[in-house]
Amino acid sequence: MTPEDVKLRPCQPGDLSSVVEIYYEAFQPELSFFFKRFPRRFFEAVFCLLAKDTIVAESQYDVVGFVTVTSGLGPMTGTRMIRLVLKLPKLLASTRSSLFMYLLQKLRNSDWSEPLLGIACIAVRTRWRSKGIGRTLMRQALARYPDMNAILDVRPWNRSAIRLYTSVGFRRTGVWGDPFGGWVVMRRSKSL
Repeated sequence: MTPEDVKLRPCQPGDLSSVVEIYYEAFQPELSFFFKRFPRRFFEAVFCLLAKDTIVAESQYDVVGFVTVTSGLGPMTGTRMIRLVLKLPKLLASTRSSLFMYLLQKLRNSDWSEPLLGIACIAVRTRWRSKGIGRTLMRQALARYPDMNAILDVRPWNRSAIRLYTSVGFRRTGVWGDPFGGWVVMRRSKSL
């Protein structure tokens, strides 16, 4: 299969299970560090909130990757937020203290000086990586918000992701750390 066999489209409610599977596949070591057990229902509720800002890559009716962007507090308002809040007790029971340290460090190191498009998450199924799907997803996501500067965080050991982000115009602007390790902060100017 090649990227030509893959089409991009907005995320639909029926895609949420696949999106969560891909997310877990891509971030399992880190999720294991932050959670005693994977809170699948919680992440389904989170991705449900962010579905309108998620683009999926599909091949023969199978979701093979996705990108989720955030642009302000919009996703955190509305009735779907209630579903997320109802899942918090189960989430808290499954978390490790390292998650709270991560959240505090993330809030402390976030840029609040201007409205920024955040690349919240991008992931491609393992067997579909290195085929240009991630780059295509990133370009599509950035094209939806041409008048916004963009920001993301990436682990320094994820060299393939750093190459991807650099190839679509992101530049390293800083670093920060959490209990699991370091983060590289990358920004992209809207003028690109």
